[in-house]
Amino acid sequence: MLIEILCTGDEILTGKTVNTNYSHMASRLNEVSLKMHWGTIVGDSREDLREAFEQASKRADIVIVNGGLGPTVDDLSQEIAAEAAGVKLKLNQAWLDRMLTFMRRGDHASKQ
Repeated sequence: MLIEILCTGDEILTGKTVNTNYSHMASRLNEVSLKMHWGTIVGDSREDLREAFEQASKRADIVIVNGGLGPTVDDLSQEIAAEAAGVKLKLNQAWLDRMLTFMRRGDHASKQ
């Protein structure tokens, strides 16, 4: 199984923010005998994001995306991943409700 972690954000690309999420995810995958094949960092440019998603989808069986999922205008991962895959985004209300309940508990970070 070929796995890639795709980390997005100008702050990661420029080194303003240290990419500890990648290290954590790769380490956890390794613990369960899943080997990483690629790790990619891409900025917030729409064109660069689209190219990164398209390349990752061609070479990996599983692509884990970190970043670009927030409420700001430069958080385009969902939209561009859907475009690259040729599908439309669809809200799954049941999963949204589950995530909101989980986040409201406030103790999720300490259990990881």
